[in-house]
Amino acid sequence: TITKLSWWIQPLPLDGGGWVGVNNHFSPSPCPSHRGRGNNYVLTSRITRIPLKKIKKAAPPGTIFNMKTIQLRQNKEKALLRRHPWIFSGAIGRMDPGIGDGEIISVRDSKGAHLGCGYYNSRTQIAVRMLSFGDREVTDTYLRELVRAAAARRAANPLLGDTDSYRLIFSEGDFLPGLIVDTYAGHLVMQCLTLGMDRLRETIVTIL
Repeated sequence: TITKLSWWIQPLPLDGGGWVGVNNHFSPSPCPSHRGRGNNYVLTSRITRIPLKKIKKAAPPGTIFNMKTIQLRQNKEKALLRRHPWIFSGAIGRMDPGIGDGEIISVRDSKGAHLGCGYYNSRTQIAVRMLSFGDREVTDTYLRELVRAAAARRAANPLLGDTDSYRLIFSEGDFLPGLIVDTYAGHLVMQCLTLGMDRLRETIVTIL
């Protein structure tokens, strides 16, 4: 099993308002539930155990997208099934010839099942950073969805209501590894911290 950690910020009950600001992520080890109080909000978390067998591998062996592939060593797919976005170089069993640094590739388990898409870089210990999991192809539309979802999470955060300067996109935290975007009174500052994300910078600028 793995542990699903869910947390949210709830306003103190002034007029019976509902939940705001929801975020979910997976943790590889159990973590106790907790509550912490601030001046105006309550931070609440909930732990749920999920059997690994219930986490779906998106596609059987075969070519799902017209892209080069990287195949993992046996049992190295467990972190990806928990949606961890990094693949270290030692986890790679085989790869198609001619994959260039920064190229988006299909990642497969040791049996050939497609797990998701990410960009590759042979010059770093983190050889692949995942952009999507399952059968989602990395297209302009998909990247736009990620950017809009990140903006929506910031807009829903009550702690940002009194400022016009904050971090809009948090790299892996918003499923866009290597991308940092800050907003200062409506002016956006973008950093591409990886080669793969730098290859996507014109698309990201157009979306922003």
